[in-house]
Amino acid sequence: MKCPRCQSTNFVQNKYEGVNVDTCQGCFGVWLDEGELLEIVSVKQKKISTDLVKEVVSNSFYGIPESEKENKLLCAHCNNEMKPINYDISSGVIIDRCNHGHGIWLDKHELEKVQAFREYWSEQVQSREKEFLNILESNESKKVNSNSNSALFSLAEFFSKLF
Repeated sequence: MKCPRCQSTNFVQNKYEGVNVDTCQGCFGVWLDEGELLEIVSVKQKKISTDLVKEVVSNSFYGIPESEKENKLLCAHCNNEMKPINYDISSGVIIDRCNHGHGIWLDKHELEKVQAFREYWSEQVQSREKEFLNILESNESKKVNSNSNSALFSLAEFFSKLF
C-alpha cells in the first residue's frame, strides 16, 4: 500500500473506535477501507474535545476548495485518481474517496474532525427530537383543515434553527 499524500509505504495498523485503520508513518494520514468510516462514526468511545468540536463546527462550509480539486491524490490500492468530497456535504472536512470503492483517505486529524462534526450534529438532532415530533403532531392535526404547505414550512423552520 502506498500513501496517497506522501507516497510512503510505511503503514501501521491501529485500532480507532474498535476499527483497524492504516496510519501512514510518513504524514500520519489514515486509510480506511470501504465501510470503515461508517463503523467509526457510529461508535462514541473516543472522547472528542470541546475545542475541536467548536473548531470544526465554526469552520464548516459547503463545496470543495479549488486547491483540493487541483491536488490529485491516487488510491493506495488501485493507484487511480481519488475524488475529494466534503464529508456530509457541509462539514468543511475534505476527504478523498477512491472512485472504485477501495476506501477513503483522511489527512492527519481529519478523522477526529469528521467524528467531531458527526457527533455534534447527532447530539443537536437528538436534543431537539421532542420539538421536531411536536411540529409533526401539530401539522398532522392541521393537515385535515389545510394543505401540506404549512407542514413543510414548519419543518423547514425547525431545520433552519439547527443551523
